[in-house]
Amino acid sequence: MMKSGFRAVISLALSLIAGVLLLGSWSITLQAAGLSDDEYEQRLVGTWWAKSPHKHDKSVLVYGEVAYTPDGMARAVMLYHRKDEGGQFRPISQLLMIGRWKVEGGILITYDVTSLPKDPELEGWVSRDRILEIGEDKAVLQNLEDGEVYERFKKKGDGA
Repeated sequence: MMKSGFRAVISLALSLIAGVLLLGSWSITLQAAGLSDDEYEQRLVGTWWAKSPHKHDKSVLVYGEVAYTPDGMARAVMLYHRKDEGGQFRPISQLLMIGRWKVEGGILITYDVTSLPKDPELEGWVSRDRILEIGEDKAVLQNLEDGEVYERFKKKGDGA
């Protein structure tokens, strides 16, 4: 049973690769369904980035990077930029976070978080995100607290 499921995934992956190559794109995203937690963790190791407007203030742009290491550590930097009168984004602050991470049941869990500068709301913070898709260079996750679906992109040359 397990081997036939694995063969189906391989067949689907080969079909996707052929389709992607025919379309001239080298970005391959695989559906996350059917992966073990260990496989998710192996794929997540490395540095991922995302950029989006701030949830509560659309004039603020947030750029973040998070590095997941094989030993279960997570290190993140969040850079906040605000639009000036000319429409250009200028840096206004940054936040560093360190914590631990693991995958359980296809859910990325970040925990034991501490931040610099110290933010009482982030100390001990826990995040749970369902992994919807994960590929070589892109992951799609859904935050289990608010239901938001978001993308993260793997930094080029970071296959750690």
